[in-house]
Amino acid sequence: MSQIKETLHDEIEDGQRKVFYKEISDFIFSDNEYAIIFNQNIKKGFTSNLQLRYCDIGDVRYQEQNPYKHTEYANRALRGERIIWGMKTGKWLSIINGELKK
Repeated sequence: MSQIKETLHDEIEDGQRKVFYKEISDFIFSDNEYAIIFNQNIKKGFTSNLQLRYCDIGDVRYQEQNPYKHTEYANRALRGERIIWGMKTGKWLSIINGELKK
């Protein structure tokens, strides 16, 4: 997979991306089951094995970091950082504490 540097959603204007990723982060880590993000009704799901939170927006899955992996990001998640991975066939991005990281 290759890291993408800007967006997995070409339809979102540059000026709105910061708000978009913050809303995804806030939703994933909230107690809410549903949210409206950029005029889309989004449902939160949980992975079957580890119960990691995720949501699908279009063909992109946003999923919280697995804290049980042996990686720097897992350690950061265990220390309380809010880490999400956006994944689309062959591409990914990271959202850390509500901000897109490049």
